[in-house]
Amino acid sequence: LETLVLGHGDRPRVVVGRTDQRVVGHEEVAPPSAVVSSLHRHARYDLVLPAQPAQHLTRVLRLEAGPALTVFNGRGGEYPAVLGARQGKTVTARLGNHDAVARESPLDITLLQGVAGGERMDLIVQKATELGVARILPVLAERSVVKVDARQRERKLEHWQSIAISACEQCGRNRVPEIAAPA
Repeated sequence: LETLVLGHGDRPRVVVGRTDQRVVGHEEVAPPSAVVSSLHRHARYDLVLPAQPAQHLTRVLRLEAGPALTVFNGRGGEYPAVLGARQGKTVTARLGNHDAVARESPLDITLLQGVAGGERMDLIVQKATELGVARILPVLAERSVVKVDARQRERKLEHWQSIAISACEQCGRNRVPEIAAPA
């Protein structure tokens, strides 16, 4: 599970990566956050932040111990947290209890989308995520101009997941939509 930095609102958000799908890093935005592997519903412990978010919090934003963070796992709900001290390259956050805040649309929307060329597919993934789509199923049509071989499918999937995560940070969602491999 790779890491990334996300931000939303007046408190930094640490995103906790989904274990059922590969999550990849992307460019950061302020205020900061991080992706970590797994959290328990009733966590009250120190969480070691992944390298990328830790570096963003301590080097880019130059935060010391003490600022409030919000941690979420991509499957709903959030955890209040406090940034801990940095020891070398290791940065921790003290997690509070799970808050089952619901930020998702009550509609379970699946987008079946023909793979578009260039940056158009990136924009489609971004806007679909911001609008609350739960699943995106990219489709390779027989007569489509866009051709994706097996090697490119994995790369494109990772890229689209990165864009979906970035879109979640922009709109404040705490669930990352599922994106299937192009088929």
